[in-house]
Amino acid sequence: GKACKTGLFCDPAGCNPGAAGTCVAVPTGACPMPLPGSSVCGCDGKTHAGPCERLKALTGKAKEGPCAP
Repeated sequence: GKACKTGLFCDPAGCNPGAAGTCVAVPTGACPMPLPGSSVCGCDGKTHAGPCERLKALTGKAKEGPCAP
């Protein structure tokens, strides 16, 4: 992805290596309580409780909802 300034993460538009992305701030501290049904499947193959947790894991979003088992 794109080179970002320190403290920012290149949030890719997909899981393909080199996918275009947007520089976003990496959340620090505790994430807010995610809304029910806001889980996302990260490009790391793990289900994250919400977008904040996914960004803290520094991974792109594969899809909305949980990852397949």
